[in-house]
Amino acid sequence: MMKTAAARTPVAWAGILAALAALTVHPGTQVKLGHAFLSLEEGSGVVVGTALFALRQNGVLLSEAAVAAVEPIARGRLFVDERGSSTGVAISNAGNGAVDLDLTLRDSAGNQVGEIESRRLEAGENLAEFVSQLFPAVEAGFTGSLTFQTRAGSASLAAVTLRVGTNLDGDPIFATLPVADLDAAPGGGSLIFPHLGAGSILSTQIILINPSDQQIDGQVALIESGGGPLELEVAGSSTSELAFSLAPNG
Repeated sequence: MMKTAAARTPVAWAGILAALAALTVHPGTQVKLGHAFLSLEEGSGVVVGTALFALRQNGVLLSEAAVAAVEPIARGRLFVDERGSSTGVAISNAGNGAVDLDLTLRDSAGNQVGEIESRRLEAGENLAEFVSQLFPAVEAGFTGSLTFQTRAGSASLAAVTLRVGTNLDGDPIFATLPVADLDAAPGGGSLIFPHLGAGSILSTQIILINPSDQQIDGQVALIESGGGPLELEVAGSSTSELAFSLAPNG
């Protein structure tokens, strides 16, 4: 069970993680934690799965987010953001044997700032903790990445990033972020964000992770719904292109 971290960590995480354990969850007095394993009958085809979990208080919906079903991987990297929010990680061992893994914390420039060696997950065990619990020296305002790597070549784990902030009333607002597969084959050099928005009370944060030990340079083109350039104010000037440079493992 994910323990409550520092004072900036909302205690409502217990209820949030409980919803990850089932396809349909009904309110109850006892919080239950875990993960779900989906299997298909032979020859039945392929499904795409998503778990939508929600936090309600007195019957009022406060926040909800989706966790896509994932295939286990041997090495993964996730974004860590402690600027007014708390980042957690959920890692599940759906295999039949114990798995040992190493956890490495890096800052946004790719420099290693912490390491946990040989953390064991027994068969069926689920690790769900905040980064500030795994690495107590992490300070508010830290940004970077957390990498996990299994020690056995054939072992793999399922993982998701969990991020929680608060609104003006102190209610938790949470989001899920994907985990980068460090063993995935390189793509074709382009990615698409299907939707974004900015203006008034709406903003968009674009998160980029470098899974390699080589510097990566590129740019993000902003495009309006009609197909033309989407001009947005960035750092005091209007632009429709955002150049970036990612340090190795940054």
